[in-house]
Amino acid sequence: MSQKTQYFKIGLFILIGSSILVAGIIVLGAGKIFEKKIYVETYFSTSVQGIDIGTPIKCRGVKIGKVDQINIVGDAYDFGGDMDKFRKYGLYVRVRGALKIGAISLITQKLNQKEIDHLVQNEGLRLKMVPLGITGLSYLELDFGNGEYPLMDIIWKPKLVYIPSVPNEFEMFIRGLMTFSKSMNEDIKPILENLREASKSFPETTKNINKGLGSVSELSTNLNSAVINANKIMGENQQNLKETMNNIKFITNDLRDVSQELKNNPSRVIFGEAPPKQGVER
Repeated sequence: MSQKTQYFKIGLFILIGSSILVAGIIVLGAGKIFEKKIYVETYFSTSVQGIDIGTPIKCRGVKIGKVDQINIVGDAYDFGGDMDKFRKYGLYVRVRGALKIGAISLITQKLNQKEIDHLVQNEGLRLKMVPLGITGLSYLELDFGNGEYPLMDIIWKPKLVYIPSVPNEFEMFIRGLMTFSKSMNEDIKPILENLREASKSFPETTKNINKGLGSVSELSTNLNSAVINANKIMGENQQNLKETMNNIKFITNDLRDVSQELKNNPSRVIFGEAPPKQGVER
């Protein structure tokens, strides 16, 4: 076999192998390449650490798409050089997602902002970050029933279908703790100051209390003396009181006898003796 023939076979083998590889890639990836998608976007006012390009977007655990772009709002929308607006809104994080049409019945080619707004207002439709255990990674969840979360304030017109987001719950928890800690410091500080001031006057207060207890003790002694004197007086006059009560008893008995006599012989009480009996002439 000549050297030219050998080179020809090697080249033909490489060409056929490359063709098979390209054909396989096309066959296997054709579904992805020609897959119909609809693009949506959302915004977060806090960090989106944990999600990246390629992060899944799910609805009740069913994969419906993936994140395909992450940037800040200030790079996607123009604020006309207004730094106040840029500082307030421009640093929001913009997340764009590619949703597979037909993945769920909600996602259709005709999905528009009007339909989304209706679901947002009436069904509480939101996009939220959900952590994947303790890995530090997250995915985006399209979910309903989150109407208690207020809509984010935006001053620009979204270029794509806009689905409001739910704040990052972990960061909201941390912020809540920090706010609570700050509030506790502000509330406790005056209390500590009042306790400090009260502790300064504590010795004087104790002195006043002791003085008051001394007055109470003196008052108790005076009351005891008064009771003893009263008992003494009652003892000294007890005999006189007993004689007086006996006299009253005698007088009462005499009055009762007189009353009975007056009832039985009133003439005797008036004239002293009963009048003589006189005979009746026949």
